[in-house]
Amino acid sequence: MKKTNQIFIAAFISFVLITAVDPLYVAQAAYEYTSGGERDPFIPLAGDIAACVTGGLSGIMSLEDVNLQGIVVAPDGAKSVIINGEIMKGGDSIGLFKVLSIGNNEVVVEINENIHTLRLYE
Repeated sequence: MKKTNQIFIAAFISFVLITAVDPLYVAQAAYEYTSGGERDPFIPLAGDIAACVTGGLSGIMSLEDVNLQGIVVAPDGAKSVIINGEIMKGGDSIGLFKVLSIGNNEVVVEINENIHTLRLYE
C-alpha cells in the first residue's frame, strides 16, 4: 500500500510539473522565420520596402498612398490581394479604401468614392 501511494504521488507531481512548465515555455518561445538560404517571401522584390512594411490601409487618402504587392489565388480559386502589407478580399474595406474586384493581374479599388484599376504588371 505504501509503494502504491509513493507511485501515485510521484505520478501526480510529474503531471503537475509537466502541465505547469510546458505552457510557460511555449508562451515565452518566439517564432523566428529562417529562410534556409532562400529569399524571404515576405520582403518585396522591388519598391520602397519601408512603405510596404509600415504603410497600412487606414491612412490611404489617394492612389499615391497605395502599394499593390501581390495577388494570391487559393486552390479553390478564391483570390486575395496584398496592399500596403495587408491582405484583403473583394468587398473588404478600411476607412476610405475598398477592394471592389480582384483579377489575375489587376485589382479594382475605390478610394474616397473614386474608382481605380491597379495592375501588377503590364
